[in-house]
Amino acid sequence: MTGRPRKAPTAVRRGCPGDTSIKGDTLVIDNKAGNLSAAGNVTSTTILDTKDKKDTKKERKPSIATAKDLKYDDSERRLIYTGGRAHERP
Repeated sequence: MTGRPRKAPTAVRRGCPGDTSIKGDTLVIDNKAGNLSAAGNVTSTTILDTKDKKDTKKERKPSIATAKDLKYDDSERRLIYTGGRAHERP
């Protein structure tokens, strides 16, 4: 691999690092920087570690978000949504 950003084939529209799933019409993966962007009909599913304010017990809860576009910045370990983000915790 050269580390250059590449567009994922249309048949492959899902990136799954660990407990995270990212779907979109187009995924672009930058192997060198570890970044990812998704465009068009984006849906992400992540697992959030949450802690009750009264309790020290951590819980892992699913979180689903949809948006027009998404960017993942590996250096900040942050998902950035644009274009009508909706968020849901089932």
